[in-house]
Amino acid sequence: MEGRRIPYYARLLTAAQYHGAAHHRPQVFQTMVEKNERPIDVGSVRIRFIARKGLRKVPVQSFNTPRGTINVSTAEATAIDLSG
Repeated sequence: MEGRRIPYYARLLTAAQYHGAAHHRPQVFQTMVEKNERPIDVGSVRIRFIARKGLRKVPVQSFNTPRGTINVSTAEATAIDLSG
């Protein structure tokens, strides 16, 4: 996403996993973007994009992964996303 210069963050159950609040690993990687994007399936990895206005106003934090860093909504923003 950074290579394509598309602002994003991981959200909902994907973000909950990074904050230790998910009981299982989500089957779909949920990503918030500013404009609709087509879903991506690569092997067993399924990525779904959800468009949201005001994306840049949502507080995010970076997490290190084996493949690099990822932007994830903060625990508070994740709780708000999950409740709505």
